[in-house]
Formats: sequence, C-alpha cells, structure tokens
Amino acid sequence: MLRYLIFGSLLMLLPIVAVGEEPELQKSKRGNLKSADSQKSEDKVNRDRAKQKKRVSSKAIDPQAKERQALVATIHSYVDAYNAGNSKAVAAHWSAKGVWVDHVTGDRITGADSLRKHFAAAFANDDRPRLSVNVVSIRFVADSVAVEEGVAQLVNAEGVSESGYTAIHVNEQGKWKVDSVREHASNDVTDSAPTSQYEYLRELEWMVGEWADKSEGSTIETSCKWTKNRNFLMKTFRVVVGEQVDLEGTQIIGWDPVNKTIRSWVFDSDGGFGQGVWTRKGDSRWVVRTAQTLSDGSTASSVNIFRHIDKDSFGWQSLGREVNGEFAPNIDEVKVSRIAAASTATE
Repeated sequence: MLRYLIFGSLLMLLPIVAVGEEPELQKSKRGNLKSADSQKSEDKVNRDRAKQKKRVSSKAIDPQAKERQALVATIHSYVDAYNAGNSKAVAAHWSAKGVWVDHVTGDRITGADSLRKHFAAAFANDDRPRLSVNVVSIRFVADSVAVEEGVAQLVNAEGVSESGYTAIHVNEQGKWKVDSVREHASNDVTDSAPTSQYEYLRELEWMVGEWADKSEGSTIETSCKWTKNRNFLMKTFRVVVGEQVDLEGTQIIGWDPVNKTIRSWVFDSDGGFGQGVWTRKGDSRWVVRTAQTLSDGSTASSVNIFRHIDKDSFGWQSLGREVNGEFAPNIDEVKVSRIAAASTATE
C-alpha cells in the first residue's frame, strides 16, 4: 500500500487502457481447403518468414536486436497456433485486456477467455482459413512497446483475402503480447511512407518538456518528447527520495484509431505496468482512468485529472484510488512546474 501511495504522484504518467484487436480473421461456411491451396499457403508462410528473418538480421547495429528477434518469433508462434486451430494458444498471445475488433462488422471481443471462445468457434468450421503474415517493419517506441506494420493474408476454399495492419505489442513480464491492431488496405503498407497520428495528439503537446513535482523529501522528475513521425508522446520519469532514485519508468501516449480515443501504456523499474484512457473535459482538463498491475501482482486503479494552467504549469490530482479492491486516500491537486523550455523536436 505504501509503495502505491508513493507512486501516486507519478500517476500523472499513468494513463492507459490497452485495446487489442486482430488482423482480419473471417469465417467461411463452404467446403474444405484443397490440398494444393494449402501447400501453396504453407510455402508462402515459409518464404515470408525467411524474408522477415533476413530483414531483421540485416541491421548490423540494432540495440533492440534481441527483442526484435523475440517479437518476430512470437508473431510466427501466433500464426502457427492459428493455423493449427489451437484457440487456447492463440488467445494466450493477447494481452490480458486485449480487444479484437472485426473491421467488417465492427464486432468487439474483449479479454483472453472471450477471445479463446471466439477462436474455438471459428476453428470448428471445416473450412478453416489459413493465415500468413508478412512483417514489413518493427519499430520500438520504448523498451516494452513496439509497433509492427505488415500484411495479413487468409486463404480458404472461397479464395484469398488480404489486408494491411498496424499492431501494437507490449512486453508484459518478459513476454510480448498483442495489444491492438488497426487494419487498412494492403497497398498502404510501405517502408518509406510513414503515417502520423499527430493531429489527434497535438492537444497534449503542452506536455512536451521537462517537469518537476517537488514535495517534502522527494521529487518526481518527468521528461516528455515526441517519437519519430509524432505518432506517440513518450514520457520518462523517476522518483528521487533524498539523494537516491527510488523508481523509474516509461509511459507511451498514443491514438487508438478503432475506439477514437487517446490511450497510454506505462512500465516501471519494479516490474509494474498499467493502462489508461484519456477523455477531454472542457478547454483545460483531461480525465484519465487507469488500471495497474503492481510488481507483487496486486491490482490498482484510479481516476487522474490533469488541468492545464499555462505553458509552464499544470495541476494534477488522483481520485477513486483502489488497491486490491480497498480504497486508498485521494491525492489533492498538486501543481507541477516546467524546469526546462519545451522542444517539439522529434527523436
């Protein structure tokens, strides 16, 4: 409990709610796959994997090489589980609060158990589609958050369907999980034409810069900047108690194109992680509903409120705080001040 209360003041970095969706997975009601089509699909899977391994290994200097390889292996494992008709294994690749949205019908399935049941029903059909993916690029926006661009293809007796996708993966306790997927036309996927979600995030641009919240005996220092192409805001923070750094962490804030809202992901040096969703109230307030998993397995939640005062300060408070279902004290509004001029330069 004490740890969470100390962590409270830095919950200003903790807004997030993970939404996981999935590449186009459609059901068909006719016939079995012809063996020739199945073999062609399997050959394509093997060719695509060879290309992906070559693409990953071709970068001689890559500080994320180990995690990149691990993520590619996880993507391949997902495809294998899907093509084996193993609904339990497929669902295990999703984050705990993953959400899959059918881009055709708009149907939403939330949570690993619901996803497992959905895939079990889909795999019960005789004409089960066979999935292959071609990973075009993987970008790490933080140590525990990666963005994957690629093309997914489904083959069954009715033919071939193809779509491009952008997937966000999060690393939860050492394992990469699918957290959200946005589908689009496959010809929109390129290595040289990046897109930007800046238009949706620019209302939070005032956060860019260096900030400090000082209280008796402790200081919370926060640095916020844009990632490449301004698709995400990335915050790093640390809690200094006395002269020692007690806690550090990273938060990523981005746009969820399916649910049309701002979301964020946070990871701390103790092994805890959290999620939240942002809602704007009036001209100067943002309400962030958060859910966290602490390093000891405890769960916590809160409603955090940001109030933009001026270019060099904002107010922050935390209400409705709970740890394992027990209420924790609210935190009255504190004033957070800028300690360095903001820079909108990207990495």
